[in-house]
Amino acid sequence: MYRKLSAMLATALVLSAVLLAFSGHASAQEKINLRLATWDDENAAKVTQVVLDGFMEKYPNISVVNEPLGDDAHVKLLTQLTAGTAADVVMVDSGFLGKMKDFLLPLNDYINDPEVGINLDDYYPELLAVGAIDGVQYLLNKDYATTVTIINTGMLEAAGLELPQDGWTYDDFLEYAQLMTLDANGNNALSPDFDPNNIVQYGTRTMGTWARAFQTAIFTFGSHTISPDGTTAEGYINSPEAVAAFEWYRDLVHKYHVAPTLEVQNAFEGNLLADGFVAMYPWYGPWFYQSWSENPNLSFAAVPPPSREDGFRESTICWAGFGINKATPHPDEAWLLLRELATEPGQKAYGGGYALSALRPLMESSGMADHPFFGVFLAEAKHVGRHDDALNPNYVQCIEEPVIDLLELLLGEGGANVDPKPYLDKIAADSTECLAQE
Repeated sequence: MYRKLSAMLATALVLSAVLLAFSGHASAQEKINLRLATWDDENAAKVTQVVLDGFMEKYPNISVVNEPLGDDAHVKLLTQLTAGTAADVVMVDSGFLGKMKDFLLPLNDYINDPEVGINLDDYYPELLAVGAIDGVQYLLNKDYATTVTIINTGMLEAAGLELPQDGWTYDDFLEYAQLMTLDANGNNALSPDFDPNNIVQYGTRTMGTWARAFQTAIFTFGSHTISPDGTTAEGYINSPEAVAAFEWYRDLVHKYHVAPTLEVQNAFEGNLLADGFVAMYPWYGPWFYQSWSENPNLSFAAVPPPSREDGFRESTICWAGFGINKATPHPDEAWLLLRELATEPGQKAYGGGYALSALRPLMESSGMADHPFFGVFLAEAKHVGRHDDALNPNYVQCIEEPVIDLLELLLGEGGANVDPKPYLDKIAADSTECLAQE
């Protein structure tokens, strides 16, 4: 009997040692308090709390508090990181990675740790790359959305059109928009009798001043907004290809009259697509799938965004990730939390439809990869290109903000005769000094 008890005790001790090792060096004797900074709203906070409750049950010596930052979350987070008061684990939009990376702990050693690491082969490589700079992984994906074209299929069918296929072009997009734009007499925008002053249905909308979405057009036209080394916009934001993209966008509103001006678009009360005011969103995410699906008067579909004539396209992405504050006093425990958020426990919660997960096995096993709507977004991941926003910490103020001002001008009531080239030249000329600011 004594031998049996001794053997059982030895086995228990070995198992305990294994469990302690798996817990990533977190001491079972020490109570650790972690803070998580997010930009969760009330509903998102409930989702996050489910993940945190599961984590704290798994690691009873670690307590986690979610601290939603509310409006201007990234301004607040950057201020906190600079002051040394930020949370242990922080949620970061990909566009702010360049500005925040010096405050974040490189994750490569944790990722490759044989005891507590993760297998990067389980993730879509294009999506992992968004959270890395120069081969250093600073963020692991919370969730994301590629941007594709959303179409009101009822309006599509009423115009006698088939659902566009992968490889359709920007010229095809314009023709679809013209055929689905109607005046009060039922004439479409290709009709000689079309009245552009009395439009009741638009074939498309613009994405307004959302500069990130418009990058998909700039990229596909053959340019980027900034150099690969992040030092200048000269020759990129003002390249002939980029200028042509801005002109195309302007002309949707003012030359072809297939998209409403910003003033008309912003004044509309209701949902532009669901209420039948516009037929297409050119670059959009899956965020309203649930509410649109519950609308008995709406049928819709997602299709790939338009390509160039030679079949090329490059897409932008909406991407949020979690990183570890370099100043945290508990980096090992913070990694365990980050791992929980970025692997199956967290990804099941975050990648279930409102947005998507970068965890490939989860998307495949859940059927999302083959879903007629969500599968389009997942397939678009292979077209995600260089992420301009993260190439320089001053990108937002030097490039994005002046582009937003230009889009507001081009797409507004007075944009018909605005030439984007001088404005883009000015952004480019100012960019080198602006981007070089400490």
